[in-house]
Amino acid sequence: MKSTILIIEGTSASSKTTILRSIEDFLNIPLKITCTTRDIRKEDGEQEGVDYHFLTKDKFKELIGQDNFIEYDEYPPNSPNSQFYGTPKNILSFDNNKINSIIVTPNGFLPIKEQAEKEGVEVIHVHLKIDDDVKRQRLIDRGDKPKDIEKRMNDGIEQKSQEMIKQGLSNPEIIDVSYLTKEEVKYKFLKILSSKLKEINPETTDELKITLSKIEHLSNQVKPKTTEKVKNKKVKNKVTKY
Repeated sequence: MKSTILIIEGTSASSKTTILRSIEDFLNIPLKITCTTRDIRKEDGEQEGVDYHFLTKDKFKELIGQDNFIEYDEYPPNSPNSQFYGTPKNILSFDNNKINSIIVTPNGFLPIKEQAEKEGVEVIHVHLKIDDDVKRQRLIDRGDKPKDIEKRMNDGIEQKSQEMIKQGLSNPEIIDVSYLTKEEVKYKFLKILSSKLKEINPETTDELKITLSKIEHLSNQVKPKTTEKVKNKKVKNKVTKY
């Protein structure tokens, strides 16, 4: 089975971390930790070295000078309150696994993809899309402060993702998570992962069989019990709380 980097991107409250953490141990797909200068959200249970490496801006700039990042970005751009996000070069190193996962900003996708191609690593790219009204409600439900909600509502991530798609700079698998439950999002995600791994690995090895079997096992656990038609009627005007 070929070494693969699973790249997931999307704006706040789109379930990025929730999905990857839910498959990390069972599928042996470690979530590689990126760096940020934003404050740790202790109220959300965030931990240093688990969710991010939380750095000061001075330390982050020092690492930039030492060429320690594949890519780094600033959100929101050109703002006095902007924060840096960066991807260390070790995200493409593999231990006893063949797949790593990472959460990135839209601007971070291309440099990582280019570096992966140089090192012969396959890429699976998934974008999680969410409607603005649903995003705002989820931020409120999870207890974000009003000023933080406004900042996250205006982070520009979704707009940048759509621009890159329109320009042909990225071609991700897209999941609209707006009115889906956690289980439904995970099911769609696992289906994409299974399909892409088969596409990347045309020769079926024992290692691939084991991975696909595990994916199928997780998929069966969260498989929706209602049809798409019925589900849409039930959740059309409902915001799913996370």
